[in-house]
Amino acid sequence: MIFINNMEKMDMVFLRDVLKLFGIYIAYIAVLAIMLIIVRFATKVPDYIFRKLLHFVAFTSILPLVIGTDNAWMAVCVEVIFLVIVIVALHLAERLTFYKRLFVEKAKHEVIVSFVLLFGLMTIFLAVFWGVLGEEYKYIAVTSIMAWGPGDGVAAIVGKKFGKHKLQGKMIEGVKSVEGSIGMWLTSVGCTWISLAVMTDFSWYSSMVLALVVGIVATFTELFTKKGLDTVTVPLAACIVLWGTKVL
Repeated sequence: MIFINNMEKMDMVFLRDVLKLFGIYIAYIAVLAIMLIIVRFATKVPDYIFRKLLHFVAFTSILPLVIGTDNAWMAVCVEVIFLVIVIVALHLAERLTFYKRLFVEKAKHEVIVSFVLLFGLMTIFLAVFWGVLGEEYKYIAVTSIMAWGPGDGVAAIVGKKFGKHKLQGKMIEGVKSVEGSIGMWLTSVGCTWISLAVMTDFSWYSSMVLALVVGIVATFTELFTKKGLDTVTVPLAACIVLWGTKVL
């Protein structure tokens, strides 16, 4: 009887902490999202820049989860709850004029699909590289996302504004640029290095070498990925490099 009561108390504490973390998570996303909505309708920000600002909100949302708790499974629970709620909300909102003005979709359900791919991947990363493998692997989950997110945004903006040297071919979807890819590489290297410096005890030169490799892999993966799937392919490629160097 005492054992059962203790278990019930533990479950209640876990649930309370999950809801607390969920509140922090929602507050973080809501504040940034409201700011973006204001920017969207108060300025003439181009669609492609607005998309990248949305990506910023999405990929940085992993940070309050890893900062806000020491329990990996709480973070995973929050991500799963958030996924379910937002998928339903977006599905219901798709018919609204406001939604169509806010999100200029290239394909049907594009926002929902992108959302599921990115947040689903982050959930898997947190579960595997923190929940299953343990605290010492947590940096892989965060760094893999940071190796993609900021660089992807910089690549798009630099490519649009300064992309004079075009990259085209059968393996490249559409037209990309050397300048955009360089921007992707430099940003990916910088963000990977910072993530490793903050989350690991690697020496600065080991972190830099690893960041340079991750940046190259991330850049070429982004360059040759089609149908907008770099949301998944780039973090996965970075993850493979980081995990490989960890276990070797």
